[in-house]
Amino acid sequence: MAWAQGVTRYQWLVLFVAWLGWVFDAMDATIYAIVLHPALHELLQAGAAGGAVTDEQIGWYGGMVFSIFLIGWAIGGIGFGMAADYFGRTKTLIITILIYAVFTGLAAFAQEWWHLAIYRFLTALGIGGEWAAGAAIVAETWPEDKRARAAGILQSAWAAGFFLAAGFNLLLSDYGWRLLFLVGILPAFVALLVRWWVKEPERWVQAHEQEAQSVRNSFMHLAELFQPALRRNTWVGSTLAFVAVFGLWGATNWAPTLIRAMPDLQGQDAATLTQKV
Repeated sequence: MAWAQGVTRYQWLVLFVAWLGWVFDAMDATIYAIVLHPALHELLQAGAAGGAVTDEQIGWYGGMVFSIFLIGWAIGGIGFGMAADYFGRTKTLIITILIYAVFTGLAAFAQEWWHLAIYRFLTALGIGGEWAAGAAIVAETWPEDKRARAAGILQSAWAAGFFLAAGFNLLLSDYGWRLLFLVGILPAFVALLVRWWVKEPERWVQAHEQEAQSVRNSFMHLAELFQPALRRNTWVGSTLAFVAVFGLWGATNWAPTLIRAMPDLQGQDAATLTQKV
């Protein structure tokens, strides 16, 4: 690859570790969409003392859990983004990976729908924060003229995470939805790789030494996005991102549930088709 000439082994290593973190980020985000129907059916039935659970109830509470998840994602992205400026990229990346891994695993022990909602909210804090820290590490480690390529490779991890979640479900669907959430704790090992292999980007170290960092500084930097020179771009970018997220998750979050609801698809056939889709 001619474009990759001059990229060091360490820069590739940083990209690989960040890529892995984003793969498992996507996997843990996708698991809920795959198990939404069986998980909510069981949890709502337990709350109704064994009574009947309708598809309308599953849709309502399933959407509620997912909305809470997206709120957590936004909060995590902003909060841990500022934390990465203050405490460092690698420390923040380690913490966020551990957060989304641990709370995805704990979701396996939910006994009520609101237990699951809490676990998914906490998972989302880590998922949103992981992208903020991981993307920053790659951007500050790679050469400026090759940064766009690195960002493209990094983003490809999200698709890989979709496939990974579907693959695990195909292998483990016979054992119930709780086991799939337990598998979601696997990304914790990526935190060890970050701890062993990745150091703080030199650009961040220099900026940290030159500027007395504080949480107040981070809030000031965030407020700069709404100053007159940047306000229009901030609102346009935020609107486009909102529409993209609305469309993406509005479709993908419900695809497995819609497939299960098709009258001519039952049992393993529906589960298998879900993975293919």
